Amino acid sequence: DSTGVWAGGLGGIAFYDGSEWHTRVAGLTLSSITALARVGNWLIAGGTDGIARSSDGGVTWQPCPIKGGAPTITALVASPKYEKDKTLIAASLNMGTLRSDDEGQTWEVSAFALESYEVLALLWTKDGALIAGTTNGLYRSPNAGRAWRLSEHCAPVTALTQLPNGSL
Repeated sequence: DSTGVWAGGLGGIAFYDGSEWHTRVAGLTLSSITALARVGNWLIAGGTDGIARSSDGGVTWQPCPIKGGAPTITALVASPKYEKDKTLIAASLNMGTLRSDDEGQTWEVSAFALESYEVLALLWTKDGALIAGTTNGLYRSPNAGRAWRLSEHCAPVTALTQLPNGSL
């Protein structure tokens, strides 16, 4: 499953191998998929019921414990240094940001100084900063999501990308 297209939605997860779609929902505890990330040997899925991960290309799934509950996940990003630090960050609609330092096996809230816990988008910049788009603006974390600082009050930010010149 190293080549192809992954898709998530209301029915779970599917994989397109170039000729047909294959559902990948065995053991998946998430009813709706809103974020996917393929990192290392893991496929990580976020949805309305939290986070799950698969080490066998989505054939089987294991739920990932989140301290404090099961938030709705809106985005997942891996650290640029993932191979060394195994760090993943998840955005949620009701708990701010979540952090995992064990390849997504366990998650903790990591939202220090976020004024809005409705995080809609995440981006790791080329200079190593983590940016969060929320319902009240942009936040920046220089320390991999451990703490946040408001960068700009603005309308809700639902998507982020970095241009070749470094601007967002």
